[in-house]
Amino acid sequence: MKKLLLFVCVVLAILGCGGDMDDGMPCLTCKEAFPDSGLAGESSSSSVPSSDSSIPSSSSSISSSSVPSSSSLAPIPSPKPPDISNYKIIDIGTQTWMAENLNYAVEGSKCYDNLESYCDMYGRLYDWATAMALPSNCNSNICSSQIQSPHQGICPDDWHIPSQGEWDILTSYVRNSDCASCGATKLKAISGWQNGNGTNDYGFSALPGGGGSSWSDGDSFYNIGSSGFWWSASEDFNGTAYIRDIHYGDEFDLHNGYRKSNLYSVRCLRNGYGKSSSSSSFIRSSKGNNISNYRTVVIGTQTWMAENLDYTVAGSKCYDNDPAKCDEYGQLYDWATAMNLPSSCNSNFCSSQIQTKHRGICPAGWHIPDKDDWDDLINQVGGYETAGKHLKAKGGWNPYSGIKNLDTYDFSALPGGYDYSGGSFSNVGNYGYWWSASEYENNSYGAYNRYMRYNDDGANWDNGNGKSFLHSVRCLQD
Repeated sequence: MKKLLLFVCVVLAILGCGGDMDDGMPCLTCKEAFPDSGLAGESSSSSVPSSDSSIPSSSSSISSSSVPSSSSLAPIPSPKPPDISNYKIIDIGTQTWMAENLNYAVEGSKCYDNLESYCDMYGRLYDWATAMALPSNCNSNICSSQIQSPHQGICPDDWHIPSQGEWDILTSYVRNSDCASCGATKLKAISGWQNGNGTNDYGFSALPGGGGSSWSDGDSFYNIGSSGFWWSASEDFNGTAYIRDIHYGDEFDLHNGYRKSNLYSVRCLRNGYGKSSSSSSFIRSSKGNNISNYRTVVIGTQTWMAENLDYTVAGSKCYDNDPAKCDEYGQLYDWATAMNLPSSCNSNFCSSQIQTKHRGICPAGWHIPDKDDWDDLINQVGGYETAGKHLKAKGGWNPYSGIKNLDTYDFSALPGGYDYSGGSFSNVGNYGYWWSASEYENNSYGAYNRYMRYNDDGANWDNGNGKSFLHSVRCLQD
């Protein structure tokens, strides 16, 4: 039957559209002649799109006359794929950043107000799980076990979503003693901001791409032209993660914990701490948490790492944000980060989440020593009053009259100092602090940490620094 109808269609086309026929005679298509035949897709007008075509139409029945010609169609903006050659990049200090926002179309990404023209100008907006290329339930749950260091997410190969600490390195670098609060001004583009353009001293060209939220009844967007928001790879609580945000009237750059389901911009950071001047290789990378990268030492019945952990994770820092300090002293961690627990554990009791031989961020087969583990070590080397003399490295400590460090057991403790979260680094060369896995019994804000000083021979428990302080880590074999 269809063959017969097709034959009739051909005849109609010849009769209705031939140049020798009456100009007033309509040129019928098979769909017009036989609307119920199912032959609409078998007509000779194969270039006419179906209803699920990417070319929109005003009705579900699209005739050839309603389809614009290829010359009349406006070009559809093509989002930039995650190929770094498509993006401008800039060296700032020891870091190499993308100098524009990511514009990579992945499922879940949005243009501001759902208009492609905004993507061309500001890049796309992503919820946290999409930016991190993690399951969507990570927007409402802690997913620290799935976060790599560094974490690529949707960034190009060899690039990653910057951690909160890496954002801090950037802003610390662009600030100076003359204007400690001017980091945001120096990162903003020189135009595009409402009444608050920046100086763009380093070519970072931060633009106010605004933000958004996805709801069951649609998307909402806000603050384009006045605010820019950029994700970090660092979680805060179950449903929040740290961001960097800059506003048109502010000089400060902020790092509040915002809802992971919000839609914000992404800037990618090149893996490593910085490029050498002669090649694209990086001058430093952390040792990670592979025990083969570390010296170890047996003391009594225990096997310890003989150097501080140097493993880059979200929230870890080098003293003074100087990578050279990590080479010498390892990295500094708050207690929750060292334990690989939610950041809320820095202010709450989390004993129910602490395992026996709690691994934390230590290599496989190693763990964060608890209070008893540290006490066993101190007793093995002669007690807390003289333990420092036997455990401290012979060099690296500031000198003090009458003090001679022996490093009797090759433990090689070094004075890495500490940080109180917000960048207040102190006492490198004078003090070394090392976390234990044991919380204070009567204070949810504290955990036991062992410290040694340049001006005495002891190795004592510190009773003043809370969990939010950043200390060194030594791991102990299981």
